[in-house]
Parts: sequence; structure tokens; C-alpha cells
Amino acid sequence: MLADAPPIHAQVIGHSVRHRALRLVRVGAETPGAHAVRVLVVGCVHGTERAGLPVVQALRRATPPAGVQLLLLDAANPDGCARGTRGNARGVDLNRNFPWGWRRQGGIYASGSGPASEPETKAIMSLIRRERPRVTIWFHQHMDLVDRTRGSDPAIIARYARTARMRVRTLPRLPGTATRWQEHVRPSSTAFVVELPAGTLSRAAVRRHVAAVQAVVGAVAGASAPSTTGASTRSAVSPRQPRFAKPGPWLTFASPGMCRRGVRPATSSARPKRSSSPDDADHTGPAACSIASRTSSENSRRTWRSTSKPVQLTTKS
Repeated sequence: MLADAPPIHAQVIGHSVRHRALRLVRVGAETPGAHAVRVLVVGCVHGTERAGLPVVQALRRATPPAGVQLLLLDAANPDGCARGTRGNARGVDLNRNFPWGWRRQGGIYASGSGPASEPETKAIMSLIRRERPRVTIWFHQHMDLVDRTRGSDPAIIARYARTARMRVRTLPRLPGTATRWQEHVRPSSTAFVVELPAGTLSRAAVRRHVAAVQAVVGAVAGASAPSTTGASTRSAVSPRQPRFAKPGPWLTFASPGMCRRGVRPATSSARPKRSSSPDDADHTGPAACSIASRTSSENSRRTWRSTSKPVQLTTKS
């Protein structure tokens, strides 16, 4: 059975140094009241790490459960994405520019002239303070793992990793990152990093990551739904341990040609070799593509097993 197209609303939340718009796409109906749940997904923070863009663009075809709205930000760094550079037009690494734990740095990790000195950082901070997302997912590259971000719900992170078939590791605590700032200003929320592998994602990999977002949304939707007796289902669990609901078949996808420029066909060839550093990998991420056709197609529901094994990490995100 085909699902109806979800309500989609686009808005500009700010502008880059070069006056490029930061565009947010809302998927799902607005839900007023205490039980409104928002999940923010950011596709590209560094212009050399663009593999998350097809995932965010595919999520525009999603139909979230009632009471949940997806907030989809393709590019937090539109100048860097357009120029193919890690930093913005001033050479600032936006993931070192957030105020909490900020310190002055140079080189490829240049942190700016001061905390939140960049217009892109200010726009994202304003968005998060205003929308108060329950969960935020930040896509990066090229370490092929999900970061067990401190202060976030480990069950949510494990659910994403299991569905996407990725390993979970704890990365070093870095200064001025978005997740560290969110941990400080929104301690009851979960914000974590998904480090995608080097190169572009196959269509199958895009579907896995879309399904992983589905699993996360299903979890927070179940944890936030009011009970029939009038008591909240969250009353018996802490904000860090939401009650999981079985994910429903709420995702639909556009035709396989969607975001064709950014997604290579799945082949039997091996996955690109993992880079030992997120900065010396082959930066061949996809270019941005337009909003996919809103025609309905088949629902995709897949369950994956985690195959990760503990290893010692020696690299930084």
C-alpha cells in the first residue's frame, strides 16, 4: 500500500559568509503542545564530507508518525559544500566554532576569531534553541562508525548503528563541537555524530541510513506518546532511556533515480578503504540535488544485525 506524500515546508534559517542560504526542510505536520517531537538531521558540516546529503534528501520522502516532525538541513556549510573545502568561506571549521569548550585553533581546524563567530554557527544555534529537537544526527566522514557521544542516550545510538550496520565507538572529546554545545544547552536531548565511510554511498547504503533514522524516530515517538490513561509513557523512564516502540512502515521513497548525481549504483565491488584520518581521504562526495519527486513508491522495511567488534580507536573525528 502506498503512503500519501507528507507535508513538506522549506524555510531559510540564515545565510553563510557568501550569502548562500541555509535551507531547512520540515517533513510532517506541525504538532502543538507538550508532546511535539522534532528530529533534526544535518547532511553536511564540512564541504569535503558530503556523503550524507543523499540521505537527508531521501528523508524528504519520509512520512513520520503522528506527532513527529523531521527537520532536514542539507548543508550547514553551504560555502564549503560549494567550494569543496572543509571550512566555510573564511576557512573556519564550523565544528570547532561552537561556544562550549571553544579554544583558539588554526590550520584545517581553525576555530574562528571567537566562539560562534561565524554566521552559519549562529543560524544553527538559533535553530536548535528555537526548535528544541529531541534528537539531532550530524553526518560526517570518513571513519565509518557511529560516535557514542557523551551525554546522549546510548540506546538511541545503538539502535541507529544496528539498523545502519555500523560499529559504535567513543571518539575523543573535541573543543567547540556542535554536539558538545548541544549537550550543554539541551542536556535532556540526544545529539550524536554518524561518521560515514569515505567516498559516496551506494543506494543500498542510503536506504540503510534512512531506515536507521526511521528506527530512531520510532523510538522517540513511542517514548513521547501520551497513554490512554492520561499519563505520559515517559513517566516511568528517564529522558536518557526512552521506551522504544516498534518502528512502523512510515518511510516511502521516490524512484531509484532520486538524487542520481550523488548516489552510485550498488555493485559487488568492495567498500572504499577506510581512511586513517578524516582529512586525508578521497573527497568525492555528491553534489546537492533538488527535492525528489513526490510520487509514492514501495515502502522499504529492513532489519539488520550489528556485526561490530570492539577495537581501539587512535584517530580523531
